[in-house]
Amino acid sequence: MWITRRGLALLGMGILLISAAFVIGERDLALIGAFLCTLPLFVWAVMVFRRPHLRFERSLHPTQVSIDESTTIGIDIHNDGRTASTTVLLEDRLPPRLHESPRLIVERLPARSATRMNYSLQAQRRGIFPLGPIRTRVSDPFGMVKHTSVTPVMDDLVVTPRLQALRGRSLVGGSGFNTGTSSSHIAVSGDDDIAVREYRRGDDLRRVHWKSSARRGELMVRREEQTWEKSAVLWLDTRAEAFGTDSNGPVFEWMVSACASVAACLAGNGKVPDLLANGAVVPGGTSPAILRHLATVEDNDHHGTASWNAVFELTEAMREGVSLVAFLGDITDEEAQLVAATATGGGDRIAFCAQGTNRGWARLREAGWSVRCVTADSDLPRLWQELGSVGSNGV
Repeated sequence: MWITRRGLALLGMGILLISAAFVIGERDLALIGAFLCTLPLFVWAVMVFRRPHLRFERSLHPTQVSIDESTTIGIDIHNDGRTASTTVLLEDRLPPRLHESPRLIVERLPARSATRMNYSLQAQRRGIFPLGPIRTRVSDPFGMVKHTSVTPVMDDLVVTPRLQALRGRSLVGGSGFNTGTSSSHIAVSGDDDIAVREYRRGDDLRRVHWKSSARRGELMVRREEQTWEKSAVLWLDTRAEAFGTDSNGPVFEWMVSACASVAACLAGNGKVPDLLANGAVVPGGTSPAILRHLATVEDNDHHGTASWNAVFELTEAMREGVSLVAFLGDITDEEAQLVAATATGGGDRIAFCAQGTNRGWARLREAGWSVRCVTADSDLPRLWQELGSVGSNGV
């Protein structure tokens, strides 16, 4: 708590008037000076006595959003003091990369009461951003004394890459992984062989298997304990030299967004793939976990193609027929040969390659990959739909 410039000016003026009163012998002038000196000190004492005892709680809904999506942030303000608080200026400190810190005005809050302030936030950059602390400032009505406090109320907002709706492509894969949802193994060769049973009252209509229902003449539903998930791997190239000199440039951001969109598309079809990025493996299990990892991924891998070993090891360990979708930078012929070595088995091989000076993508095409060269302005939904057509192997 401190006396502001206005309060100090009154204090200095009062001292000046008292000094002048002693020189010219004016008692009334000395009284005025004494009043001006006493007023800021009196206000300071009152502010100390009535210092607010505020407690804050922050909530985010939702806690994870994608770029251009909004989240609502609520701040609960509790006055735990015995006296009512004056008007409080509240500032929720945010990282400059995320958004400008909002300032909220909290009107007079009675003792032992609470109120709630809300504001919306739309992120334009991906990442995991710390929210807080909360900074408050209280001032007297005359602006002579101010009190500032910082409350360490911290939360994280996860901003995932921009998601685009994809249609028209279903990956071909093997029998997938054991996800732990069923203790028994079911040998299937595709969606037509899914285990079904008769419809029972109360079953979710979203589980109705229409092909089986039409074939048998009665409603049939999928068995929850016998869900089959085809296996797939998403591979994001994070080599520093693969996307030019600009760190996290527009082409790399396009690749990250495309990888996240494909992951969400596969998850919507019941397949949560594994993700390989920065030489690390993010096991499939939940789509939010993959998106959270993609929120912070960067093209800062300086190990060159050595970081690709994790891709080769994983695809060898998985069952034959696993599909692989690669999001690659500008690759050379030698690098393309390494990638093409994974094109074995019956699974799909799809590659989005950054358009550059090298033509390694042509080598991938010869190895049986479906390849698309992209720029930062490429239309991902259109490309994905094109890849779903027969004979889409090409550029």
